[in-house]
Amino acid sequence: MSEQGILRSASVAGDRFSVWAVTGALEIESSRIEDACEVLAEKQQFIKAAGIHELANGEFSAHYEFRHSLYREVLYRQLSDVNRSRLHRLLGQRLKTLCTPSKPELAAELALHFEGGREYDQASPT
Repeated sequence: MSEQGILRSASVAGDRFSVWAVTGALEIESSRIEDACEVLAEKQQFIKAAGIHELANGEFSAHYEFRHSLYREVLYRQLSDVNRSRLHRLLGQRLKTLCTPSKPELAAELALHFEGGREYDQASPT
């Protein structure tokens, strides 16, 4: 997958994204995604490194953020409605594995992605 494809998928996650989140939407290894993101960050193109963070499941993942919200917005708008909805749904399903009653901090983000994925029944907390 091209760097632009990775960035488009990352744009669905928001201004800040983890390699873990993007990996769930793409069918390529996380190391290849991280390598591509690292190259872009080193060139100071589109994204910058935002550290390594521990996820709610105990895994660690590299995080990046778009250098400007307009970069993210342009990439997001380049996605077709069907593809954008599919990526939101995939990300919502991936995030759902991290959102438990004891760790509800992801609930709002989870609802946002299920709404974007047109899975409204999963977007509501009840």
